Amino acid sequence: MINRRTLLFGGAALLLLPAESGAEYARPVTMHAEPYQTIATVHRDLFPGGGGAPSPRLLKAIDYLGGVMRDPYVDDDDKRFLTNGARWLNEQARKDYGYAYYRLPPEQRQQVLQKASGLVWGDNWLWSVLSYLFEALLSDPVYGANTHEAGWRWLRYEPGYPRPKTPLI
Repeated sequence: MINRRTLLFGGAALLLLPAESGAEYARPVTMHAEPYQTIATVHRDLFPGGGGAPSPRLLKAIDYLGGVMRDPYVDDDDKRFLTNGARWLNEQARKDYGYAYYRLPPEQRQQVLQKASGLVWGDNWLWSVLSYLFEALLSDPVYGANTHEAGWRWLRYEPGYPRPKTPLI
């Protein structure tokens, strides 16, 4: 049986626990680990930034994706599909050019992407990768992406209020 004093101390202790901050959600991933190395290269190839557009690096898109991959609320099938798609893209690149996708020159990477986009898995995987990139572009910086509101400023987007003070994940 829990008495009132135990309940009050337990509640106070919960209030002292730090909520996961955006910086923790989008904490840096190991860039040389898969699937991040391949997906980061795909991000740069499909959304290079420049001309006023923020780069995926400025948006911390791959770190945001790392948070998605650790998020217990994201479906495990979606996480597996992201990982398997990167593996399949590298298998296609090795079959066509002898190297992993991220090791190819830009022209050959474009050829691999065009080939993959013509396949059901490739089209779905590229859509998924771009969806998470755009999520990073449009997310509130409290989630650790969209650094300095770069995506919002580029799109001249005014966020809704009130904005979250902590990640609602």
